[in-house]
Amino acid sequence: MAVDPTRLLIPETDFVAEIDRLLEKHRPSLTVPWSLHAVPAWARHFRPRHVLDIGAGLGAFTSSYVECLKHWSCLTELRKVLLLDGERALFGADPERGAAQVCQTVRVKLGTSAADVAYDLRNAEVVDGRVHPLDELQWQADLIVASHVTYYFGDGSGLDLVRNLGAHHLAPGGRIWLVIRRLHCPIYEVRSRTMEQMQRGDPKPLDYAERFLALATHALPDLKILAHQTMRFAISRPEPERLRAIHLLMWRAPPDESAFPEGIKAAQEAARSTAPFHEEHLVLGRAE
Repeated sequence: MAVDPTRLLIPETDFVAEIDRLLEKHRPSLTVPWSLHAVPAWARHFRPRHVLDIGAGLGAFTSSYVECLKHWSCLTELRKVLLLDGERALFGADPERGAAQVCQTVRVKLGTSAADVAYDLRNAEVVDGRVHPLDELQWQADLIVASHVTYYFGDGSGLDLVRNLGAHHLAPGGRIWLVIRRLHCPIYEVRSRTMEQMQRGDPKPLDYAERFLALATHALPDLKILAHQTMRFAISRPEPERLRAIHLLMWRAPPDESAFPEGIKAAQEAARSTAPFHEEHLVLGRAE
């Protein structure tokens, strides 16, 4: 085979924007596994004052979880929301303006809240056990949200990032809300079989929720898993957009049968599932 599927990549910014759109990450009912209208046990009596969103991107998932927290009456004491993401290309020619628009969307979701909403256009980086630029803050977060950034740190499992967040940047009694893709879903199960048939390994074998869950108890002694719930995406888009979403998630490339017929076949197989893509939402807590 002439094509290496592990090199069929589109730019990170294009991938993030397209997946947010195709999966409709701005809609809580389609992207958060807990109902707006029933407060989950981990959110009862939880009133964060400082919220930190690492890898906020264009703010689609930010908008969804803010709406959930508001419905659950968690935001009555909110003072600060800080969004963090250094992928400036997401916003085109004017990153500052784009970031400001995301902040305004969050303010609209918050409604009458007087909380300050800001965007820091820098990437998080683990340096000497602390997460930069969080080490510049004069406060610790009561809620840290990290959606799909966990596997950009350390070995890819997300454990290194979460360990340091919990140790230095999370307030006592705080929560960390993670979103990590699941290996055991049709997209990645079909992908694994296809790669095996092609005698190639997964280029990122540790970047899945199953590994995080298997190791978290021993690797994160200061944090306790309070809840984890699977979100199953039907990807209810018209064809060929549904196939495009599946192919992007599977191969990080748009469908191109002439370049990679095996990839098209694999995506079509996964598309026969009613819910081809799964994410795990994990909430970890730090003791008071």
